[in-house]
Amino acid sequence: MKKLLFLLSIIFWTNFVHATTYYISTSGNNANAGTIGAPWRTLAYACANTSSGDIIHVTAGNYTESASCVLAVGVSIEGVGLTSHITSTVTGNAIAVLTGSGGTNGNQHISGIWLDGSNWTAYVGINVNRNNVAIYNCTVENFRNDGIKFIGNPPTNYITGCALYNCILNDNSSRSTGQGSLVATGFNGISIYNNTFDQTGRSPGSNGNTFSQTTGFYNKAFKFYNNISNRLPDEGSEWSFHLELWDCQGGYEIYNNEFHGGSQQIDFGGNNVTKGSYAYGADVHDNLFQFDSPITTAPAYQDIGVNVEGNCEYIIIRNNHFKNVPYAVQMTTGHASVGQTNTTIRNNLFENSGYVNNEWGFDIAALLEPASVDGGGYITNLNIYNNTFVGSNHLAALFSYVNTGRTFTNVQFINNIVQGVRSYGYLAFDGEPGTKTGWVVRNNLLYQNANSNSYDLNGSATAPSGWTYTANTTGNPLFVDQYKLSASSPAIDAGYNVGLQYCGLAPDKGYKEYGCDIVLPIKARFLLTNANNTQFQWESLDEDGIAYWAIEESTDYGATWHGFKNVAAFGSPHQYVVK
Repeated sequence: MKKLLFLLSIIFWTNFVHATTYYISTSGNNANAGTIGAPWRTLAYACANTSSGDIIHVTAGNYTESASCVLAVGVSIEGVGLTSHITSTVTGNAIAVLTGSGGTNGNQHISGIWLDGSNWTAYVGINVNRNNVAIYNCTVENFRNDGIKFIGNPPTNYITGCALYNCILNDNSSRSTGQGSLVATGFNGISIYNNTFDQTGRSPGSNGNTFSQTTGFYNKAFKFYNNISNRLPDEGSEWSFHLELWDCQGGYEIYNNEFHGGSQQIDFGGNNVTKGSYAYGADVHDNLFQFDSPITTAPAYQDIGVNVEGNCEYIIIRNNHFKNVPYAVQMTTGHASVGQTNTTIRNNLFENSGYVNNEWGFDIAALLEPASVDGGGYITNLNIYNNTFVGSNHLAALFSYVNTGRTFTNVQFINNIVQGVRSYGYLAFDGEPGTKTGWVVRNNLLYQNANSNSYDLNGSATAPSGWTYTANTTGNPLFVDQYKLSASSPAIDAGYNVGLQYCGLAPDKGYKEYGCDIVLPIKARFLLTNANNTQFQWESLDEDGIAYWAIEESTDYGATWHGFKNVAAFGSPHQYVVK
């Protein structure tokens, strides 16, 4: 053991023995030695005169850089936050973390700096094509083309192990295709979290995408979470993307984010979304998609929460809140040979979809139009389970437009609550009578919807052939806060088992199971033992919705449990004595 520890200490020393921290300062001089007492003046000079393992420390001050800062492999930049302010006027990369065609291990980081593109004078803030590069605690703003780029060169050189976190990206990017405040493409594993993106500082039509991927590249294992992204509600005659995602090859997870404004908040576009070796193509969960107020009329480009287009498979959309988003989820296929399979939309709250003064806008829209109209192809294996659709502007919870020669098959619309559809019906079928088979619509709760709470056939559309349509009921769901179920709701234990977790005698209807999120409201527990008995005592903090406490015991160290006493949940404290 002593020998092993000795060898490890040699390895550690070998890796770091040559590391040096160099300093730049607004009072420095590039003729100096770069020490803390004799700092350099510019970041570009520091980058050109450091080697792997070194750290460039940016002391507080306002710097102007007129040359690109080319960072060597293994060299890191560290500032002290917003007071390390670097303004770049370079018509290229302000900071280049680049090596040949990419794929080299960078093993470096950039942190604690404020990088400014001088009102779109500079083109790119930070450009990375190496592995294992982290950018954190930085502010990057006002770059003409891209704020930060992570660019691989697949299939030869994917970039891996890169991360962006705790950063602020403001008002970067123009309207050109493939540009964005953040661009990441050609990667196999990247994490983007705890950042704030704001693309609202310029006039409508001038704010570029928040996040973009370049078409023709292939991307895997994308993690985007705990971010806040703000955009204008309308960019006029331009699309406005929060996340424009192309060529997704599996393992995309997007969760715990807030998306405000924008004509498309998440767009799965381009050639396809496949799951590859992963459990899913994309898993979009626990996000807030929101416009701050209802949209009055439809703009030139419709407002969409999640847009699924092209060839896509195994996309999961779950546990999200869509608020005031006119088209919360839209599914479109590009041409007759394009299809979407195995999409699951479950446990979402769709609140106030649609436009106030316009006869369009749906919670979920599936558009299979002729190829000439930007549609076509097929959709199969679509599961829509346990969602709550509420509002006064939506025209249908599910709108289906299936043109002649298109197929929309194996659709399950089960355990949903739909309230307040103002036109058509809670299910609306439109277009020429394309093929619709294998549909199951059951155990849904309908309330105050147009067309007497029934489905609607518009024009020459027909209902699905041979569908199962059963156990759909009408009545007031009796909601409480955030459209959850009250204790007396008729939706409790009234659902159909589709394989999701439930907490009562049977599944509930709607997005939130009643009782599943009750945390034992125990302030304190005591175990008092004497010669004759054991006494349990506890105090309840909240007994709303609780009828009794069930006491169970285990005789095999918790492997199995069985109950032997119920204690009424009225009053506090409680006690139970085991004799």
